[in-house]
Amino acid sequence: MNYLLEKNKLSNKQIDTLNNILSLGTDRPQSPTDFSKDLKQNIMNIISENMNNWTSGNFYFNKNIFSMVEKCDGLLIASKSNINKENYNPNIIIGNLSHKAIQISYTHGIKNVNEIIASLIDSIKENESDEDKYYNSLSFSKQSDIISQVTSRVTSFIDDWPTLQQVWSPRFEENISSKVGKILFASRIDLVIGRPRNDNKRTMLLVDFKTGNLNESHQDEANFYALLSTLRHEIMPWRSIVYSLASGDYTDLDLSPNQLFDFSTKIANSINKSINILLEKNLPVLTPGDHCNWCPVSKTCLSSQYKLP
Repeated sequence: MNYLLEKNKLSNKQIDTLNNILSLGTDRPQSPTDFSKDLKQNIMNIISENMNNWTSGNFYFNKNIFSMVEKCDGLLIASKSNINKENYNPNIIIGNLSHKAIQISYTHGIKNVNEIIASLIDSIKENESDEDKYYNSLSFSKQSDIISQVTSRVTSFIDDWPTLQQVWSPRFEENISSKVGKILFASRIDLVIGRPRNDNKRTMLLVDFKTGNLNESHQDEANFYALLSTLRHEIMPWRSIVYSLASGDYTDLDLSPNQLFDFSTKIANSINKSINILLEKNLPVLTPGDHCNWCPVSKTCLSSQYKLP
């Protein structure tokens, strides 16, 4: 589709996505030479002393661990103790189903949302995974609420985003990892558009979809994806955003080398904190907040009793 000729067929929100997020036809900036090496060296300079104390092989670090440490040390301890294993709730199911349905809408070219979701629900009934068992254990009323929410979010994606062209090389649920010393960074990006180039031109767009509204922590999530992509591909992405399917809002479109370098320092400090907590070099600081509502040990944690209502 030639969008310059077909804009009259797009919704206002699709035009906004086309003009502001995708920004077709605008010049792309250059990535600094050897910037990935600079980021790795900065991280190593900060974590090197602590990493000598870590003797259990690679240290796995993703955005969830980073988020836990930023919120409350107790979340990290609970996760490493496998206390929160198989801890499903309706919001997790809504998110997982929405992401899979959005992927199917592109890979199979299906725009009938009800058809997509019906096929997913049928597969859930037939599978034996823990997540599927959790969904099947819910009442019809709660299952109906989940289906309604997923239908709304997937419809929002189709209404908000123009059809993704193959020439853009769109990839959904792309696993990405990179190793810095003993640190193994890993994550999965909901949508990647564009491919890394050898002329240092920044062309890749990274998108993380949220079924709920945005909050302040989502800018850090966007930065985490940008950092990981730079480490992996040795070139900065053009943009990295978190996009709310509930509101149509998105995080800051601008991404500068200085911003990413500063964030690499923040990540390195978070890694040091995580290691010190897990090696019991520092006492964990328990911080009450909204995260107490989904923490697996909140019922026995005294700190959670003092969170604001």
